[in-house]
Amino acid sequence: MTVPFVIAVNGISRWGVGRDDVLEALFDPNHEDGKRDGVWFGPKGPRNRRVSAVLLCKVWPWNIASAEVRLYHNPFAKYPCTLLPWKIPQSVGQHPEIKLVEGITLNELFELR
Repeated sequence: MTVPFVIAVNGISRWGVGRDDVLEALFDPNHEDGKRDGVWFGPKGPRNRRVSAVLLCKVWPWNIASAEVRLYHNPFAKYPCTLLPWKIPQSVGQHPEIKLVEGITLNELFELR
């Protein structure tokens, strides 16, 4: 199949999940021994190229309208989804040159009142 594959993660915890945490998991730019070991970039270079993007949310039933959401595009994806009409905030590119693209809130996307 030649369609994008996006993994959605609801990153809720009492400690929270920050942008730096996500970039560390995906690219592992600062690995202690110098060998990167992230989800998208490992010791031998790009990997998990079938994953087009990761959608990270922080959604609880009571905060859907104001929940944080961001789509992190895999710069090495075999089937990228950067050309799809995403309206939500996104991160595009490879660490350390990641472009932050602003977008609409879930409130605006789903026309919540």
